This record gives sequence, structure tokens and C-alpha cells, in this order.
Amino acid sequence: STSPAPAVEKPRWYVSYAWGDDRTPAGKTREAKVDATCAEARARGTPVHRDKDDLRPGDSIERFMRDIGAGDRVFVFLSDKYLKSA
Repeated sequence: STSPAPAVEKPRWYVSYAWGDDRTPAGKTREAKVDATCAEARARGTPVHRDKDDLRPGDSIERFMRDIGAGDRVFVFLSDKYLKSA
């Protein structure tokens, strides 16, 4: 008899960017790139965790930030707003 193969844990990928920056052409372009990155990763079988998709009202952003720190990969979309955000 053969034993079942061990479960393979999917990589935990995250995206970090300053959202709410879609009032400028550059912000709209950045948001579209984040959307495209997440869609492509999902199509390849490795979803990218994104705060505005994963968090619900009342959830802790601090917990999400800790999860990012423990993630396997973080895609950062750097902008002036991101650098100046708390």
C-alpha cells in the first residue's frame, strides 16, 4: 500500500501599494498594474493576497501586515503616496 503524498502548501504571495490613489492618471495606471498582476497570478494558480480583497470591515490591518511579513513573496508597487503613507 502506498501512503498519500504530503500536502503541498501553496506559496503565499502578497501585494503592497497605496490604494485610493486612483484620482490621478499615474494612480489609475498603478491600480491597473496591480489588478493585472493579481489576475495573472490567479490564472497561474497562485493568488496574490490583497488587503482590499482579503479584509472585511472590522478586520485588523495590523494582522494583515504581519501576514505580509511572513509571506513568501511581496510585490511592491512603489509611489510617492506609498512612501509618504503611515
